[in-house]
Amino acid sequence: MKTLKLFSAILIGFGALTLQGCTSEVDAAKIYTRDGLIYKVGDDSPFSGRVMRYQVNVLDTYNLGTCTLDVKKGLVDGKLVCTSNEGSKTTEAEFTAGKKSGLERVWDAKSGKLKSSIEWKAGLQHGLEQRFNPENGKLIASTEWEGGRKNGVGKTWDATGETLQSELQWKNDKKTGYENTERYSMNYRDGRQDGVQKRFGFRGDGSRYLESEVSFKDGLFDGPTRSWDEAGKLVTERFYKNNVEVPKPQEGLSQGNSEYVTGNPTTDACVELKVNAYRKEKGRDAAINHDQMIDWINRC
Repeated sequence: MKTLKLFSAILIGFGALTLQGCTSEVDAAKIYTRDGLIYKVGDDSPFSGRVMRYQVNVLDTYNLGTCTLDVKKGLVDGKLVCTSNEGSKTTEAEFTAGKKSGLERVWDAKSGKLKSSIEWKAGLQHGLEQRFNPENGKLIASTEWEGGRKNGVGKTWDATGETLQSELQWKNDKKTGYENTERYSMNYRDGRQDGVQKRFGFRGDGSRYLESEVSFKDGLFDGPTRSWDEAGKLVTERFYKNNVEVPKPQEGLSQGNSEYVTGNPTTDACVELKVNAYRKEKGRDAAINHDQMIDWINRC
């Protein structure tokens, strides 16, 4: 009899341990959120366990399908895995107390290739962010983060992953280096445009031509600003020093086969007002692109 009672006690104890070790699973249709916490319908305490078939758009992911997520005391805590309607994995992320913390990876639903890999810490990007071309799997962007800010080396490549397009050194979200695309060639120093910035246009046959050049120094217009038409004819040319337009050196001479388009005090004052107003609203370090500058000149 004593042996039987002891055996029964062991079974009861083992059963209790088994129940404690099990993860409670619930379908997403039977949960709701209140004050930022997840609850199971009919319960007054925040839910702990695993939620199945959770709609991905609720979690601010952009893939179609559903997710399985671990929850602790009403907050996502643990692993989140999302799949497409066809069953392929599209997202995998780690959470701690409702915040992304760890590695987040996203796959293309069609090709199955990795699209991005991002490291998180306490809800902020911290570590390496990588972007991939979902068609060929090649790395096309890499950026280092620290505490939610870009800090370190950032690079981008073309779609083939072979041609380097930009190389930047980030410090507290401010960049130093260059960026090249089919449309632009930009240079930066401490977060401000610095050096010659180029804009390219495309002719009807698809060939590229230099459309404009704007010179900057420490974020201010400094040097020549020029624009050309498709045939390479100079259309406008102005000169700046510390954000103020100045006379062209040897004013009145023609450049090439085009006549220099002179500025006038009224236009200069007008452009300066627009620049000052823009930087007052956006901040002294706000970048002004080629299109905006040329538009202001034309309007003035």
